[in-house]
Amino acid sequence: RQERLTGEAPDDAGKSDGAGHVQRRIDALVAVGLALGSLLLLALTAADIGLTYDEPVYMGKAHMVRQWLRLLSVSPGAALGRKAVDLYWHAKDMHPSLLKLLAALCTPVAERVLPPWAVPLTAPRTATMVLVSLCLAVMYLTLRGAGIGREASVFGPLSLLFMPRVFG
Repeated sequence: RQERLTGEAPDDAGKSDGAGHVQRRIDALVAVGLALGSLLLLALTAADIGLTYDEPVYMGKAHMVRQWLRLLSVSPGAALGRKAVDLYWHAKDMHPSLLKLLAALCTPVAERVLPPWAVPLTAPRTATMVLVSLCLAVMYLTLRGAGIGREASVFGPLSLLFMPRVFG
């Protein structure tokens, strides 16, 4: 497939299984490096972006889920009751539950780890930053799995990461 796209053979084409294993390990390390590097970059620059129009809503929803998790830890029966679920999860809410849950879980961790000046906006954005970083790593691995060369496979996620106005 890579020959068709680039005119070159894939990096691990024709290599023994041992060499292919080494290439897969290198790809895994590159993917981890992409994820960690992009997460660090996003965390260091997250406070540079002003508050977007819908972030207060997302932050409020994550705070509600955080309160529900506290209730769940002390009174599971009450937390799983219809009134509590409707109150804290807003069944007719358009915001995805998984993102609210991830934000509720990531924010307190980020509040402990980040410097105080970065907390107000960066901590609630942590879940999104982690998801974006993981998606960039998966994008790299997907491109490599499709037979695209390593350099081009790194270029793809980095192009998305550095595209203007993706994050604000």
